[in-house]
Amino acid sequence: MTAKNLVTILLGAWLIVGIFVDGFAHTHNKPETFFSPWHAILYSGFLATALWMIWITYQNAKKIGVPFKKGIPTGYGLGILGVVLFFIGGVCDMTWHIIFGIEEDIAALLSPSHLLLLIGVLLIITSPYRMGEKELKHSPSFKEFFSTLLSYTLSVAVLSFFMMYTWAFNHGWVAAKATALFITDDTAFQNIIRMGISNTIITTTFLMVPVYFLLKRWTLPFGSITLFYTVNFVLMTIIRGFENAEVIGIGVVAGLLADIFIQHKKFTALAVVLPLFIWVVFYVGILKAWVGILNCGRVQLY
Repeated sequence: MTAKNLVTILLGAWLIVGIFVDGFAHTHNKPETFFSPWHAILYSGFLATALWMIWITYQNAKKIGVPFKKGIPTGYGLGILGVVLFFIGGVCDMTWHIIFGIEEDIAALLSPSHLLLLIGVLLIITSPYRMGEKELKHSPSFKEFFSTLLSYTLSVAVLSFFMMYTWAFNHGWVAAKATALFITDDTAFQNIIRMGISNTIITTTFLMVPVYFLLKRWTLPFGSITLFYTVNFVLMTIIRGFENAEVIGIGVVAGLLADIFIQHKKFTALAVVLPLFIWVVFYVGILKAWVGILNCGRVQLY
């Protein structure tokens, strides 16, 4: 089933990329209707994934001589349910757009039809993970683990997408805005600082908790966290049209560091050093927040 799992997750990746491209369209004021190029990528990815899952279920049922329902592969039961929910969500989404128009900003993430699509896609994309959880040994090779890992990675990426307004790497303007407000509006300055701190904490949670969840279940092969971080950073950068593509480098290097720490069982370093590395490089190296701080200090001094 490993090869079939790989096909499932690659088709699922098509669907997930469609979600992020649609997110890019929403955040960049691209022409939006239900029948848009962005939705075409998303729904064609869904159709391909759904047909594939139905096909392998049919083949499995035919092979062992049982009804379709009993031929559903291990871990795919909720995935088939996800196909149904996503289809219903798609119909509801089209109806919603026709009646209420296109949502903007956070409303685009939290509309009822989009939340139903979220549930559906999570159930679909986690199918290979559920199979891997039941069938993989405790210490798989990278090849054995790949489909399960990619399934898990894309699932976390979808959750990150729906929390994009808290993804700190896409909000580098916070540091610049804080600098500008430092001497003009103390209340606004404090609010911006709170936003930056909150986003940093939430993003750290999204980066670290899933890693420990994997570690609780498996001895991870080297490269697992590099893949996990790289895919997430690339997908989240799509939303900004790769305007902040340099942060992908943070994801790659942080993933390599995490893999090294895990291979040497340095779990304290993983928990402490890794987040410090990520945020020091981001805020000091890329955003050069220290320049703004020094400038504020000079203004205060004079």
